[in-house]
Amino acid sequence: MTFGELLVRSLDDFTLRVLLGAGALSLALQAALGGGEAGGWVEGGAILAAVAVVALVTAANDFQKEQQFRALSELSSAAEVRAPYPTLPYPTLPYPTHGPAGRAGRRRA
Repeated sequence: MTFGELLVRSLDDFTLRVLLGAGALSLALQAALGGGEAGGWVEGGAILAAVAVVALVTAANDFQKEQQFRALSELSSAAEVRAPYPTLPYPTLPYPTHGPAGRAGRRRA
């Protein structure tokens, strides 16, 4: 996955979506109502900045984990595993086993 895909995936969290909505609503209300305050946009901007930091850190961690996983899977697929003993076929039993009783549960004719 690309970093952008991981970033979008990190924004799928319900809490981050609620915070995005709250930040956008705060900025929209400040722009619409104004109120004459010079720094009224700071609250909404701070919420959106916090969401951006959380999403970026989450995506960066996931990206790093994915790269490490790819490197380890390449190493494990390239490794050759040898058994210290020759492989033997499964033993065949001279009689069929039927249930937990096995041969003891069979009637003799």
